[in-house]
Amino acid sequence: MQIIPAGIEKFLQLAPPTLIIQPDSAFTILYANSAFYSVTGSKPIDLIGKSFIDAFPENPGDMESENFKTVRKSFEECVNTKIQTDLPTQKYDIPIRGTDKFDTRYWQALNTPVLNPDGRVEYIVHVTIDITGVFKLAKKEHIAFEVSETKRHELHTLLMEAPGAICILEGPEFIYELVNPTYQSIFPGRKLLKKPLIEALPEMVDHPLINVLKNVYSNGETYEGKEVLTRVARQENSSPEDIYWTFIYKPRYDFKKNIDGILVFGYEVTEQVLSKRKVQESEERLKLAVENTDAGVFDTNLVTEKTVRSLKHAHIYGYPDNSEEWTLDMVRNHIIPQDKDKANEAYIRSFDTGILNHSFRIKRNDGEIRWINTTGKIVFNDTSEPVRIIGTVIDITERKELERQKDEFISTVSHELKTPITSIKAYAQLLQRELGDKENFRNKKFLERMSIQINRLEHLIRDLLDVTRVDSGKLEFSESVFNFSEMVSDVIGDLQLITPTHDLIIRENHQVSLKTDKHRIIQVITNLVNNAVTYSSHAKTVYISLVEDKDFVVFSVEDFGVGIPGEQVPFIFNRFHQAENTNDGAGLNLGLGLYISKEIITRAGGEIWFESKPGKGTTFHFSLPLKRT
Repeated sequence: MQIIPAGIEKFLQLAPPTLIIQPDSAFTILYANSAFYSVTGSKPIDLIGKSFIDAFPENPGDMESENFKTVRKSFEECVNTKIQTDLPTQKYDIPIRGTDKFDTRYWQALNTPVLNPDGRVEYIVHVTIDITGVFKLAKKEHIAFEVSETKRHELHTLLMEAPGAICILEGPEFIYELVNPTYQSIFPGRKLLKKPLIEALPEMVDHPLINVLKNVYSNGETYEGKEVLTRVARQENSSPEDIYWTFIYKPRYDFKKNIDGILVFGYEVTEQVLSKRKVQESEERLKLAVENTDAGVFDTNLVTEKTVRSLKHAHIYGYPDNSEEWTLDMVRNHIIPQDKDKANEAYIRSFDTGILNHSFRIKRNDGEIRWINTTGKIVFNDTSEPVRIIGTVIDITERKELERQKDEFISTVSHELKTPITSIKAYAQLLQRELGDKENFRNKKFLERMSIQINRLEHLIRDLLDVTRVDSGKLEFSESVFNFSEMVSDVIGDLQLITPTHDLIIRENHQVSLKTDKHRIIQVITNLVNNAVTYSSHAKTVYISLVEDKDFVVFSVEDFGVGIPGEQVPFIFNRFHQAENTNDGAGLNLGLGLYISKEIITRAGGEIWFESKPGKGTTFHFSLPLKRT
């Protein structure tokens, strides 16, 4: 080893980690300064006189490393070109002296040739800097940057794909930095991105929300708005419209913890607000209607049997207010014993029809007996199970009393008329016998007409009496077994004798026997046939049929008369209802026949119905349970 002059030695000791290397094939190390020994954890014995590869062997654990090859190439280039060469950032693991382990290091190096007077390279000055710490820090920062970029991208994707309306307003001018598709869809014809809020939506210039945004930006206070009204145009140059929002303004901070923008998360709730207003208005109207009507309103949960009811409902049942819990059991407890069965039957039947409609008497909370009418609609769930009843209750005591008085009057008048009518009929029959075969044809004709009118009066009186019996529940009904087919033949035969204007034709007459009230069924058949004749004065035929249909017998009467107008169909079986647009003969009755007929058939366990086409005719049917003997 050459001895380095003291002045140069002093200079080298102040230099960065430095080696002086002989430019031979082994690149033998001739000198190392203290800084080099320190940074590599080496001693002179480890380096001086040894080749570079012996002093710094390659890490056997790093199979992909070509560190020495790179360093040697740099040395050779320095010798061959006689110019300075540099090694950029280079990973070169160094041995941990006294062990078989290596320490991972990163270096930057500079190889400078020292020439002799002949111009040949005499030494290579190898100056190196350990950048391991800097490299690791840079690597961490790079990784952190990549993570940050990934997170930023994920956040951006999340914001852009979110179902809510989201935007980011940048800076104190509130420039639209980000606008997601949902937010933009609210303003489909307007350009927002990169524009200040006031420029993009000038209608907002005087809106209180501008001051709210300024406050959030200045003070960092999050603001939450619910159903806030803004009047803004959705399209460019279109008319402004009311748009309601529910939203949050949240300040955004930069890396120095300074506010640099505002995050806006919101939803347009215009449709919900308007719908809610309609519901509120409807509820107000309903409340006003309920408060100003005589009807008590109720809503019963059939699962819990608890009821929400109006104040009027409570008053009808004799309670001062509706604060007390109300249940179906309480309704049942108020019904008087005589009406409980019928009320329960109507309640059970409502689950089949979907409609509740029945009248019964209750004993109010104050002990008074009152008539009430309950109507309601059954609400079913998705599995067709009844879950609610919504309806009304009306006190009909006064109406029932008027009906009682009317029925009493009708009954009294009917009974009072029976005696004189019977007498008049007897006198008419005596006169007919007195005239006998005398040739006073005119007088005989008058007597025949009088007999017809007397019969009609008798029929009307009988109907009036039957109506009062039906309404009071005292309609006489006496069951017996009889041959239905023979009865039909007999009745139609008798009616044909007194109906010269029409042919009464039995098209089908199955042989069946029934157990029911024969005389009441004759009354129904007579009424249906008479109606068919009355309302088909321009036709000459009425068809009658009796057929078996599974477990029922079905009787039908078909005419070819005026038919029943559609608007009258719902009222045909009502008391005192008469069809309109018919011939003059239709006015000779009180409209009680079909009402009484329906009550008789219902009492017998059957059903009555009809089909009709205006101008073409009507067919009435009734069915009765078939009981074979």
